Amino acid sequence: MSHRASHSSSRSLVGVCHTPKASSHISSLNHDIHNDHVKNSSISHHGGFYKDSNVRRKITRVSFSTRSSGHGHGNVYGGHSHGSLLKTSGGQHDWMNTGLMSINEKETMQHLNQRLSSYLEKVHSLEQENTQLERKICEWYANNAPTNLPDSSQFFRSIQELQNEIFSTNVSNAGIVLQIDNAQLAADDLRNKYELEMNHRRNVEADVSNLRKVLEELNMQRQDLEIQVRCLQEELLQLKNSHEEEVNSLRAQLGARVNVEVDAAPSIDLNKVLSEVREQYENLMERNLREVESIFLARVRH
Repeated sequence: MSHRASHSSSRSLVGVCHTPKASSHISSLNHDIHNDHVKNSSISHHGGFYKDSNVRRKITRVSFSTRSSGHGHGNVYGGHSHGSLLKTSGGQHDWMNTGLMSINEKETMQHLNQRLSSYLEKVHSLEQENTQLERKICEWYANNAPTNLPDSSQFFRSIQELQNEIFSTNVSNAGIVLQIDNAQLAADDLRNKYELEMNHRRNVEADVSNLRKVLEELNMQRQDLEIQVRCLQEELLQLKNSHEEEVNSLRAQLGARVNVEVDAAPSIDLNKVLSEVREQYENLMERNLREVESIFLARVRH
């Protein structure tokens, strides 16, 4: 019955007050009511004493027995069951729990009513203070309303100037970034050209080294040919000398008496032959040099 009364009182409080503060305060009141009811209706066994807010009896043993009477079952709080008895070992004393619980409920309800009335008075005073504050605020705004708004055109003008500067700076930054990209592309092109030129230079240097080897071989061949020409000239000179000696010896043997007329073949001009051979070799060497130079120039151009 006490629980039902507390729940009904809480519902009535929620129906009366609609503010969030009131609902939170009512929930705290319900919690305090439940704690007070549990404290007032608790039964403890400290030293064999039965303790209540209104009844204190010294007993040796406490036990609850419930007897159903057709209207419900037994309840320790004495709700709707009839016939719940309190038995002691010293004697049998049947008390109705409803009387005890009704006393506790009356005290609890009185306490609740007092707290509720104080809370409602506080809420009412706070509402009045809020209305007074709102009225004062409205009056202050009505009396102290600004007549002229501040001139903010200069601020807008400075903002516009700053925005223009930002835009121009962004444009210049974009131009600088474009120039950097172009410079990077040009640097990449120059790097590629440099690498190609370096490869071409290596190839030309290799060709030059090969041509130098060929030129050295040709010089060696020329030296060999010059040596051969000198040897042939010496042999020719020796043959001429030996021929003159033989002719002179034959003339001495025959004497002056014999006149022999011989149609000899025309003599060969050895100097002319040697000059022709030398000219042929020089022409051959010049032709070889021209061929080597043309090959070298063709490789350099390609």
